[in-house]
Amino acid sequence: MSNSTLKQKFDYTLDEQAALLSQFGHVMEAVNERQRPAARVSLALQAAISDDDIVVVPKVTTTPTGKVFHVTGNAQSAKEAIDALNCPVKWGLAETPEKIPLIIQPVDCRARFIPLGRVRTTEEIYNFPKILPPTEFFALGAKFPKEQCEAPILDVWLDAVGRFWYAILTVNGVQRDVDVRQAHPVGQWRGHYRVPVRE
Repeated sequence: MSNSTLKQKFDYTLDEQAALLSQFGHVMEAVNERQRPAARVSLALQAAISDDDIVVVPKVTTTPTGKVFHVTGNAQSAKEAIDALNCPVKWGLAETPEKIPLIIQPVDCRARFIPLGRVRTTEEIYNFPKILPPTEFFALGAKFPKEQCEAPILDVWLDAVGRFWYAILTVNGVQRDVDVRQAHPVGQWRGHYRVPVRE
């Protein structure tokens, strides 16, 4: 068995099975209404019916190059994506997320952080291979909120008309915050920022 998976037996009481089957019913309604792909139906809920052993993908895997995070999310709007971060402090368009230019889509990816290491421009960062799009960036922040306490997390992207935007997850005093604004291509970012990219 590889280190990236964990074999786990699911044993449920009758009450737990009833609750899980109810959740399964809601998930299947979403599948039938084409709001969620069938492939993303929870393995744990399937196991509640079959009582089989299943393979669980851990949320965080340690590799020689650092931690790799399994990121999932299904926000239906920019507001949902921002609200899921649960950041007490919001700046820029994070206060009016309906104005944030991003494409809403389900998220299921693996990501890791790359420290900038030195001062870099917005355009340089945008050209990082496999940099996360904003929906995946916000889902990462929502799933792993403690990561922004380690060092600021930065994402940049282009909107439909070619303007640069940035989002930052950091800590303001003792509170986590999110900042979303338009960016200048030659705007500079210090080396202690980290950029999430797809693994």
